[in-house]
Amino acid sequence: MNRDIIAVTKYKFNVYGKKGIRSGRDSAVVGIVGKSKSLDFPTMLIFWSLVRNSVVLAVYLLFSVACFLTVHEHSDKGCNSQLATLTADGNGDTKEVEVKAGTVYIKELSAPKGYKLDSTVHALNVEVGKTATLTVADTPKVTETLIDLFKIDMETGKSTPQGTASLEGAEFTWSYYDDYYNADNLPAKATRTWTTKTVVKKDSDGTIHYVSRLADSYKVSGDSFYTQDGKNVLPLGTLTVTESKAPNGYLLDGAYMQADGSSEQIKGTYLTQISEDGELAVLSGSNQYSVSDKVIRGGVKIQKRDLETKDTKAQGSATLQYTEFNIISLNDSPVLVEGKLYNKNEIVKKIQTGIDGIASTSADLLPYGNYRLEESKAPEGYLTNGAKTIDFSITEDGKIVDLTDKSHSVYNQIKRGDIEGVKIGAGTHKRLAGVPFRITSKTTGESHIVVTDKNGQFSTASSWASHKVNTNAGKSSEDGVWF
Repeated sequence: MNRDIIAVTKYKFNVYGKKGIRSGRDSAVVGIVGKSKSLDFPTMLIFWSLVRNSVVLAVYLLFSVACFLTVHEHSDKGCNSQLATLTADGNGDTKEVEVKAGTVYIKELSAPKGYKLDSTVHALNVEVGKTATLTVADTPKVTETLIDLFKIDMETGKSTPQGTASLEGAEFTWSYYDDYYNADNLPAKATRTWTTKTVVKKDSDGTIHYVSRLADSYKVSGDSFYTQDGKNVLPLGTLTVTESKAPNGYLLDGAYMQADGSSEQIKGTYLTQISEDGELAVLSGSNQYSVSDKVIRGGVKIQKRDLETKDTKAQGSATLQYTEFNIISLNDSPVLVEGKLYNKNEIVKKIQTGIDGIASTSADLLPYGNYRLEESKAPEGYLTNGAKTIDFSITEDGKIVDLTDKSHSVYNQIKRGDIEGVKIGAGTHKRLAGVPFRITSKTTGESHIVVTDKNGQFSTASSWASHKVNTNAGKSSEDGVWF
């Protein structure tokens, strides 16, 4: 069924009953047919030649297969009275038949395999001593029904991509084989191959689809398409198609095709055949398939730190545990998180820090796209002062974006207070100056001394004694205190 090879079929006629013409049966084959590059109109040439008083008819067909033609006399234009039947053998040759000079009519009885029957009656005028040539064409059986591939998101089942992913630009490799094969015996090299991509298309109602098909506007690379009457077609044979490149933000692994109305998921390579059905060529299976890809997913983890110490340990009796963060979508397209679709600027997930001050999601929570972490609740003993929002992106499948280093952590200001007091004498209530007091943290054990001023007063406030002056010296009322 190789359409790039021309075989020769010869139909031979001897002229008889004409005065002055001998009845010898010597004959010769004439003419040669060039290699055809197009499927559009493979050519059959019929040559008549006079060789030693014999007229030879040679018919050149695209295939070396059985083909039957009938020959009728000049008075039988309706082809009712058959003179002879010419049958090509495996080599494309026929036996000689004798006809009278004049006009004969030739009609095809059975076409070569894969071609439509030529119902035209061809008239050929045979003159003694001259070569009569008739050129006819057989039309191959092809299908104009081609496959449309619609790219959709596997999780939502819709033609809307998630996050910043895209369904445009997916690539498919198509392979055509000019015979009938199954998945187990496909040749190593196809007769023709093409690579196409998904292109965005809008219906009259505004619905967006991402479609790929065997047409020039979708073609990335490959051979020329088969055409007939200006339309892209497929001849009889085998066709396979495989998704060879996932679109941006999606995974190739796990992709599958599914025919409209079918629950069968076709993974890997899809194979179909174009076969004969009478005078038609029919594509088996459906001509519309959805192709589902899984979106890339990842996660995030964040570290809470003390703003003053830059440490991951809280001061005093405060804690970095139970800090709450909102994860907000910054994507124009919706994202599916834990079974629910979220639009831009919506909170898709709340996470909370553990005892180590780290909050984390799973590695497959967030679809491909852009997000923001925003602290919604400070931990016990801390203010929201200093806490900043952090933007991040999910670009790799199964990867957690790590925001636990010092440059990406979220810092909070510890809550602080001051102690003030007055020292007075027992019974006299006289204020006493220069009296030291030791202040000790019951949480950490840290201890510092404050001293009363001339009025018998003391305070840890920076407005009373700057924290930067003789910090924690504990010698006078002017020495600052800092825990």
